[in-house]
Amino acid sequence: MFTARVFGFRITVEAGFLFLFCLIFLSGFQIASILNLPFLFTLFIASGIEFGFLSSLLMHEAMHLVVARKYGHEGRKIFLLLFGAAGIIEKKFKEPKEEFFIALAGPLTSLTLGGIFLGTFFVLDGLYAAGRLSDVFVLELIAFFCQVFGILNSILGVFNLLPAYPTDGGRILNSFFWKFYGEEKGLRYSLVVGNVFSFLFIGAGVLSFSYGRWSGLWYILLGTWLFFQQQSIKESSSLPPDSPDADSTWPHE
Repeated sequence: MFTARVFGFRITVEAGFLFLFCLIFLSGFQIASILNLPFLFTLFIASGIEFGFLSSLLMHEAMHLVVARKYGHEGRKIFLLLFGAAGIIEKKFKEPKEEFFIALAGPLTSLTLGGIFLGTFFVLDGLYAAGRLSDVFVLELIAFFCQVFGILNSILGVFNLLPAYPTDGGRILNSFFWKFYGEEKGLRYSLVVGNVFSFLFIGAGVLSFSYGRWSGLWYILLGTWLFFQQQSIKESSSLPPDSPDADSTWPHE
């Protein structure tokens, strides 16, 4: 476990995150190989993709905590885990509106970043096509990074909008259930929907793995992790509101 402070946030790296770190680096190396550059240049670009992914993940998570502070919550801790990141909000939400806007902040940030990066890429690509930009390697590299970061942030934003509680989308859905059915019943409905998505991930993973695709194992692990998170939340929801184990967390991405 490693802990550091960045812009006022205490960031803790759990051991499981090292697996995700290596996976992203290998994926970045595979993407960078498309450019057919020398090995050292490919390593440099893969490192850049890794840095961009981590920055995007932390920015996504930090925005949850920034908005949470607007509602009077203390949130300065971010954990980097096997399946992404989790921001710690130290008190339960008081009303559905809080949960809605805090949950929306992360995906909205990622989708905004995705739009900015992809927009920049399309502008540069259009200028190249029109012959208004010379064939300069640095500009090509900037366009490449913009395309990759745009896609990564868009995927991060869209994935977190899936209503697989406790993802952001699941919490957004829960805020509506809470408003119309009450907090306890709303959480129960959200967990049921989340369970469905957990089993869908596991089922898709098993099917993919049966066809010899190793990526299916990742879906199985993700679905299993989501299911156990849901079970943990179900158990903690029965605790008294002032119990330290009843605090809200943001385990997703």
